[in-house]
Amino acid sequence: MQTYFGISRSTTYRIFHDASFPAFHIGNRLLVRRDELLDWLEQQKVNAGSAARTDRTGRKALL
Repeated sequence: MQTYFGISRSTTYRIFHDASFPAFHIGNRLLVRRDELLDWLEQQKVNAGSAARTDRTGRKALL
């Protein structure tokens, strides 16, 4: 994902731990389905500028 979108490792980590991001674990790997990723990206464009999102622990996410 980092290479495809040209974002840093820390940004990728923050996105993957955002409560709204559709990621799941298989063993030690954190994965996301392509169709769910594309849907999530579309939703982010629609929600741009809306209320702050939270990560999976309930803290405000810094995206």
